[in-house]
Amino acid sequence: VANVWPTKYGLLFERSSSSHEVPLNPTREPLPTMFSMLHPLDEITPMVCKSGAGLFGSARVQYVADYSMRIVFLNAEPSIVMTYDSTQCLHAIWVLRRVKPENYSSIHSQSRSASSPSIHSRSPSISNMAALSRSHSPALGVHSFSGVQRFNFSSHTQSPKRHSICQSPNNTSTDSVFTPETELIVPELCIDHLWTEAVTNMSCVKFQESNDMSQLIFGAVTNIQAKDAAPVESVDTMLVLEGNGNLVLYTGVVRVGKVFIPGFPAPSLSLSISNQMPCPSTPLDNINTPSKSLNKHLGPFDEQGILSPVPELRDSSKLQDSSYIDDCTFQQLATFIHSVRDPVQNRVTLDLSNGSMVRITIPEIATSELVKRCLQGIKYILPKEVAVQMLVRWYNAYNAPGGPSYYSEWNLFVTCLMNMMGYNTDRVAWTQNLDFEGSLSPVIAPKKARPSETGSDEDWEYLLNSDYHKNVESHPLAKALQLDPLEMKSPKGNLSPSHSLDSSTLLFPHIPTIFCVLHLIYEELKLNCLMGEGIRSLVVLLVQLARDLKLEAYLDYYCRDYPVLVKTSRQTCIIDPGICERSKLLVVSVVLYVFGDERAVSNEASNYLTKITSGQRKQQTEQEEYECSSRHSTSTSSLAEKLVIWMTNVGFTLRDLESLPFGVALPIRDAIYHCRQQPASDWPEAVCLLIGRQDLSKQACEGNLPKCKASDTQVLSSDVPSTTESEEEDDGMNDMNQEVMSLIWSEDLRVQEVRRLLQSAHPVRVNVVQMPEVSDHEYIEEKENRLLQLCQRTMALPLGRGMFTLFSYHPVPTEPLPIPKLNLTGRAPPRNTTVDLNSGNIDVPPNMACWANFHNGVAAGLKIAPASQIDSAWIVYNKPKNAELANEYAGFLMALGLNGHLTKLATLNIHDYLTKGHEMTSIGLLLGVSAAKLGTMDMSITRLLSIHIPALLPPTSTELDVPHNVQVAAVIGIGLVYQGTAHRHTAEVLLSEIGRPPGPEMEYCTDRESYSLAAGLALGMVCLGHGSNLIGMSDLNVPEQLYQYMVGGHRRFQAGVHREKHKSPSYQIKEGDTINVDVTCPGATLALAMIYLKTNNRSIADWLRAPDTMYLLDFVKPEFLLLRTLARCLILWDDILPSSKWIDSNVPQIVRENSVSLHATEMPSSEDLNLETLAQAHVYITAGACLSLGFRFAGSENLAAFNCLYTFAKDFMKCLSSATASIVSGNKFTSGTNQT
Repeated sequence: VANVWPTKYGLLFERSSSSHEVPLNPTREPLPTMFSMLHPLDEITPMVCKSGAGLFGSARVQYVADYSMRIVFLNAEPSIVMTYDSTQCLHAIWVLRRVKPENYSSIHSQSRSASSPSIHSRSPSISNMAALSRSHSPALGVHSFSGVQRFNFSSHTQSPKRHSICQSPNNTSTDSVFTPETELIVPELCIDHLWTEAVTNMSCVKFQESNDMSQLIFGAVTNIQAKDAAPVESVDTMLVLEGNGNLVLYTGVVRVGKVFIPGFPAPSLSLSISNQMPCPSTPLDNINTPSKSLNKHLGPFDEQGILSPVPELRDSSKLQDSSYIDDCTFQQLATFIHSVRDPVQNRVTLDLSNGSMVRITIPEIATSELVKRCLQGIKYILPKEVAVQMLVRWYNAYNAPGGPSYYSEWNLFVTCLMNMMGYNTDRVAWTQNLDFEGSLSPVIAPKKARPSETGSDEDWEYLLNSDYHKNVESHPLAKALQLDPLEMKSPKGNLSPSHSLDSSTLLFPHIPTIFCVLHLIYEELKLNCLMGEGIRSLVVLLVQLARDLKLEAYLDYYCRDYPVLVKTSRQTCIIDPGICERSKLLVVSVVLYVFGDERAVSNEASNYLTKITSGQRKQQTEQEEYECSSRHSTSTSSLAEKLVIWMTNVGFTLRDLESLPFGVALPIRDAIYHCRQQPASDWPEAVCLLIGRQDLSKQACEGNLPKCKASDTQVLSSDVPSTTESEEEDDGMNDMNQEVMSLIWSEDLRVQEVRRLLQSAHPVRVNVVQMPEVSDHEYIEEKENRLLQLCQRTMALPLGRGMFTLFSYHPVPTEPLPIPKLNLTGRAPPRNTTVDLNSGNIDVPPNMACWANFHNGVAAGLKIAPASQIDSAWIVYNKPKNAELANEYAGFLMALGLNGHLTKLATLNIHDYLTKGHEMTSIGLLLGVSAAKLGTMDMSITRLLSIHIPALLPPTSTELDVPHNVQVAAVIGIGLVYQGTAHRHTAEVLLSEIGRPPGPEMEYCTDRESYSLAAGLALGMVCLGHGSNLIGMSDLNVPEQLYQYMVGGHRRFQAGVHREKHKSPSYQIKEGDTINVDVTCPGATLALAMIYLKTNNRSIADWLRAPDTMYLLDFVKPEFLLLRTLARCLILWDDILPSSKWIDSNVPQIVRENSVSLHATEMPSSEDLNLETLAQAHVYITAGACLSLGFRFAGSENLAAFNCLYTFAKDFMKCLSSATASIVSGNKFTSGTNQT
């Protein structure tokens, strides 16, 4: 193989040929010289060519077998090949394409004809001797090229295959030794002749694609005196070696400048461009290669660079003097450079005549991203000839010897651009101060004048003109001291009113166009968070151009963005701006995905500017109103799919998305989120990459994915930033997405205030004033009592924090979940002393913080998003080593069940947790696994829960010592697992457990209320919303039994397998045969409410109506009235109205007529009525109605419901501080108001 070329189809091989392969007689046909392989597992196949008459004699398809034709250049797009004929010394260009069926049929027919080729043709005809046989292919391990040996031929050339068949090394027969009827190897690639040069000298030919992109058109040919040339792809230029040995850069046929390599034969070399010089000279650090010698390869090979000793230029006007190009002379290497070779991007190897090679780097056109954007925009808008001249001048100025540093590149660009537009930058004030001296050449640096140690007048004027001096003069202290402002001389070189631009410069006629382009680039950069510094640099240039063009509207616009840079503005509008790529993305994403207009991807984006611009309030036409009404017909997923596919087609990537401002990127991220959840199997790989589903493209390639929508468990990666308050202690709310919340609530600090109110990690402020008569000991007790009250509020904060931070955190598998501390200490001003409840001065309830820590763990666990990738090992990894944190870990387990992650916990770990016997851990685990299996009737979880519920165990089972609270949690768990299933056996057991009597003996005598309430809630969940449609339970009489539990009566006969247990009475509680409604009423009431939820069943609702006589009211506890009212309203769901009138309608007439105002200070007397009972009933019934109103309009933002509830809340709060509170029991009244 002589050479290998990459193509858009695969690899192209050139076979190495020797002199003895030249055909000696007409019967000897040459072998193919070019082969292709499109896939690593494919056969190597010969290439064919199709040329017109004149080169091969006839326009037919033949194998490429010209040993004198070699490839010198190959391009992938357009797919063309340039060849050089060493015999005729001519270049030719061919189109590389796949073989068409008709070409193959022509090859096959020619092989049948077995015609002999002409003696003057170097390309063989298709005959039996040129046919390839798959059956006779030699092994690939032979020494010679296997693809050649598969040909049928007769020759004096020996080959392993010929010796194995002829059996005689002296056989010289010219007949074919193979059967003529063999299977052809089908060629895969073909080259079509396009163009051949007419002269034999170095030429530059221009070609372009036709309007329909179907063919290439070759235009004028320009002769360039050169010995060799190499492309510099990254700069779109050619490096040409002229006949006199000079290296010259060309862009097309336009000469850019010379490339000088001074200092030879010194060991170091340098590369620079001879043209207009910048002011002043700086090191060419952005183009020189590292100063170290590389290993020798094919002879001496050095890659070095030093600075060019170029004289410094101070006159900026010479930047436009093209005659200066050839004024500088350097020591040349003209006679030493033999050729140029191995071009890669902007690096080229020079082959010297002494056999050594030097690798040089051609400088880039720009390194600053801002300068690149500006050059790209200006080049796009200017006429082609003007754009080329502009780029050549900039390239020569930028890459002159000792060019600018990276930091002064923009300053040089501004100066060069303004000079080309006709400005005299020496007379423009702000361009005079541009810094070109970021880093000076060591050759030039000593030439600078040393700064004077005594200073000068210019230093004082510079200080007076500085922003610092302006700030000092405007300071209030300067006015208070009556300091006179100093008179400042106007800076030298200010642009006077009589200053005019040079109209003969290159870009003067295009100033308005350039301004428009630069403004679009300014708008584009505002959509990139990484270009903030570039925007400030660009706006200075835009302000100058806008002032000169008298575009006051633009000046006002820039003033609003950067008030410091613009002083005056008036509002007029002259130029209508267009749209760039990022701006177009913004417009299309909003119009398509937010407004729902599907035509946005096909229409011009500028048509929608007035629709999305703020301040535009046009009345909609009938057609627009119709469009608005039809937007909802298109699903969100369809719009998201159109947006994502359009983004992929225009080349938008995830990297671009990360640099967009958050508010602009929000609808795009939402569209990606929808597409990621429901992707289509036929989407291209680029779309899958954009939405983060590379697995789909891989599966589609393997053919394993059906053509349908696929479900997805992946969620868009979290872009949750951490809080900037790193110095503060973790309060559990550091992972909130501040950018999202700042967009939702951008006008106030409510988020910060909510976070301050919900934090529980810091000590509370205990502000108690010590009176003179109070001793120090009593003062300490008073502070601790005050802290005890404040701790009630602190222990309630985790509930709100759990809702505030819900699903806001994606844990790292290698780090435990941070759980904020529940701090129950305080700080007393003014000395900030610590107040603690553990001092023993006051009585503190035992285990007061037990459930508070549990809820703190629940709040921390609810932060974890459902899509987080966690496993059983991570859950166990979070188990604390400190026993004091066990309650928080128990709550954490329950939270994992609520967000669905506890299903990943291994059964072995569940068994380990339960056998440890920690009560709170068992409660959290049982509730968590039940919530994770909500409504599934999972048998493994049912067995796990039944172990802790004696009623679900066989009568002969071993009695286990299960704590009461664990039994309550297990009962709730049964309700969760069987929610909505109406399972008969479960419902029957739970119905009987509501009224489970105490006993036998000393069992079930304590905390019976909690167990009965849990059984009632569980029964309500099992039969949730079924109402009277409880199939298969008619014999249980569930509503009647629950009504009896609610109002009381004689106990029914205990049925079921556990009836024997209840024959033995309790030794501690004597209830007799009647039902204890104080125990059973709450559970039964809520069970009825849940079974008949939203059924609007009036007959059941009438059971729950509050009594309307004084006699019946005495038999019902006030808190039971609250539950009855709540249950009745939940059943009559559709009757709930957000008004005070509806709330009052739930109060019986006798209570309304004799109610006492909540603000009354004295209690009226009555002989017939118990006014205290009526007042309590009124309060609790109102609280129940308010609670149901909150349930009905939860999350609806109903303003009427809010105003109604807010009014009653204020009344209750006022009532707490009035004397009327003595009418009712303080505890009961507080309980009722808290329920509100």
